[in-house]
Amino acid sequence: GTVLWRGKEWTLVDSGGMDADTTTDMNKRVIETARNLVASCDLALFVIDGKTGLMPQDHKLITELRTTDKQLFLVVNKMDNDRDVAAVDDEIYRTGMHDVLFCSARNGRGSGELLDAIDTFFTGRGHYAALMPTEMRVAIVGRPNVGKSTLLNSMLQEERVIVANE
Repeated sequence: GTVLWRGKEWTLVDSGGMDADTTTDMNKRVIETARNLVASCDLALFVIDGKTGLMPQDHKLITELRTTDKQLFLVVNKMDNDRDVAAVDDEIYRTGMHDVLFCSARNGRGSGELLDAIDTFFTGRGHYAALMPTEMRVAIVGRPNVGKSTLLNSMLQEERVIVANE
């Protein structure tokens, strides 16, 4: 969907949940689709569940995504309040990722900062002057159930993707 932020537009695309430890045909297709999605985008938001912290599969997926030439932001989701942010394990900072953003897709906390970071990314690269909004694409990727679809709906300000808490 198209995001409008501070008078500027870009396209936001959600992927299926990637599980680096599962080798089913379906999961292999999900990972390959997500890899292709990231390759077709300017920026990737790697979303993790801040309540559970980084899982071993997250490290594998981050390593995989770093092999692309795409900018990668680590988005720590489910940070509903200051206590949640304070409780985040320092391991998140040891990933070596420079762009770490905290948000709660469910209640909107940190959404403005995330949108500002994306805006700054596109502004710094001169994309707004050189590309049409449909050509500026942001991928949302991560493990299953970390809040990718909720984040997409929050950023689009509409329920584009059905989300279930099961």
